[in-house]
Amino acid sequence: MAPARFETIVVGLGAHGSAALYNLAKWGSRVLGIERWEPGHPNGSHHGLTRITRQCYAEGAAYVPLLKYSFAAYKALERESKRRLFTRTGVLNVGEPLVAGALASAREHGLPHQMLDANQAEARFPGLRVPDGCPVLFEEAGGILEPEAMVAAHCAVAAYHGATIRTRERVLSWEPLGDGGVAVVTDAGARYEADRLVLSPGAWIGKLVPELAGLVTPQRVTVGWFQPLRPELFTPERLPVWLLQMPGERHLYGFPIFGGEPGFKIGNFPPDGATDPDTLDRAWRGAADEAPLRAALERFFPEAAGPFLRGGVCMFANTPDGHFLVDTHPRYPQVVLCSACSGHGFKLSPAIGLALAELARHGSCEAFEKEMGLHRLDPARPGVADALAKFQ
Repeated sequence: MAPARFETIVVGLGAHGSAALYNLAKWGSRVLGIERWEPGHPNGSHHGLTRITRQCYAEGAAYVPLLKYSFAAYKALERESKRRLFTRTGVLNVGEPLVAGALASAREHGLPHQMLDANQAEARFPGLRVPDGCPVLFEEAGGILEPEAMVAAHCAVAAYHGATIRTRERVLSWEPLGDGGVAVVTDAGARYEADRLVLSPGAWIGKLVPELAGLVTPQRVTVGWFQPLRPELFTPERLPVWLLQMPGERHLYGFPIFGGEPGFKIGNFPPDGATDPDTLDRAWRGAADEAPLRAALERFFPEAAGPFLRGGVCMFANTPDGHFLVDTHPRYPQVVLCSACSGHGFKLSPAIGLALAELARHGSCEAFEKEMGLHRLDPARPGVADALAKFQ
């Protein structure tokens, strides 16, 4: 029997793959989504109850139009799925490295924001301690996304519009076909064919596209939940989501007590160091993982530094410049590549999903190719030139 033929196959139904599937299905494409586990699984970068979203974007003003689109898309998906996905709490950016970038984005795009000094910030948000002279930028529009619910909603709406979804099926390999299409083989013994292929497996992109193994670095990331000594200071009404970075120090982020999940959540961006996504140490390492999080709480949120409740482990997938990777394969233009959102991509999943769908359907998406294509990577960075040469 001939293998099933689709217009597009999407591999990986996490943040961005599920959004691509959603758009393709709504456009009427005959589309197949393949997920190694179940949508919302805890093995990648998109699980849990909370993610931060914001528009005064420290990572670069070029993201702001994509964020504006994504904010509108949250509301549309809420209407379609009939479930809450976004809760506005506001966002605090604390510290010169973050505030400088957030302020530049706000000014370039005319985004509402408030600048606070240390005394003003502490008076308004009494759970926070701000070093003297440290700038604070408050953005009212931002807040909390519920990632597992959002992935599930994208998949559910896609299925409603006719998408075929295969779960607990791992893609083993893919190959270009002589007619310009693509074939995919899975561990279920299935072979699927399509005109286009979207590869969105997160930290596993280097397994399916070995040329990218030198450009995408998976990293182990930890988050912890602590029982505040004064819980009333850490509700969404008293403290928004926040990002904090002192000059020369690691980037911290966190959430108020939210959604029935006990505790005050805090995470930090990891130091340099690569891991294999298939052998990632998902065990909590006790004091070694707790200590840096507790130290940050004691310094900046002392009334939150109560008993440790639990810890969690996930992954970032980082590019050399900390920006995204969205492009077509240099040798096989029918294959679309997506990975390496470098720890700040979930909020943009509606825009990235749309870009992946446009690349799959039309072969181009100018805004993403300019800012996030492979060609923008600086070959002077260690390992970049060698990795790009593998595509030749």
